[in-house]
Amino acid sequence: MASTCMAQTTGTVTAGVNLPLVALLDIEPVGGITLAFTAPSEAGAILGSSATDNTKWINVSSAVSSGLTRRITARISSTLPSGFQLRVQAANASTGAGTRGTSSGAVLLTNVDQTIVNGIAGAYTLSGSGNGYNLTYSLSIQSYSLLKSGTSTVTVVYTLQDN
Repeated sequence: MASTCMAQTTGTVTAGVNLPLVALLDIEPVGGITLAFTAPSEAGAILGSSATDNTKWINVSSAVSSGLTRRITARISSTLPSGFQLRVQAANASTGAGTRGTSSGAVLLTNVDQTIVNGIAGAYTLSGSGNGYNLTYSLSIQSYSLLKSGTSTVTVVYTLQDN
């Protein structure tokens, strides 16, 4: 008489998952920009209406606590020369993955934080130029009567912060 004996045992392993909070922001490429107006070539002609630049990109990596979102803010940390207005617009990110937020459109920069992208949660944009949020700067003349020729430097400060 032949008999078959079958046995089965099971073991378990508990695996903990730990994802740290991540809030990283980078501007690419490194270096500044120049917003320059062109002098008119004929007396009585208007000085250009604005100067623009769209060569900068914000790259972001973000991991948030459940239910939270973040925003990117921008402000100037020095005084803009009299007679000018500086605006920045962040295009919606089309690279990377996750909840990358939505652009606020063109924002007038002051020395107070202005939200340029809102609703960022768990996301990344990839790194380097051509990835993330493309920035378009626009310098316009607010008042011709206040203009003084010369060169000035203004610093724009970007912050990735919790909502």
